Amino acid sequence: MRASETFRSWLFETYLPRHVDDVAPFIHLLDFEEIATMIEGYRPYWKESVKMESQQELISEQLTHKFGALDRATLDRLTTASLDDLSIWARRLLDARTIDEVFG
Repeated sequence: MRASETFRSWLFETYLPRHVDDVAPFIHLLDFEEIATMIEGYRPYWKESVKMESQQELISEQLTHKFGALDRATLDRLTTASLDDLSIWARRLLDARTIDEVFG
């Protein structure tokens, strides 16, 4: 199996079913160049998404280490925060004496 066929198989059988509700709009992607072009279009989104998830995980771990187990509201707040909010909270966390000071 060629690399492009292997990639297409992974894309349609593994990746897309986990990330989109309907793979039908992607069926026309038959050659590797088309797939590569599609991936390049999503690269900025994926890059920001990975950065966001990394920030969320790091701040969650640091908050837990400093203040103990986090409640559901705090976890939800972290997962819905913007990158700007996460950056602000990361800086506040350094000097905060309470969890409220982080989010204040």
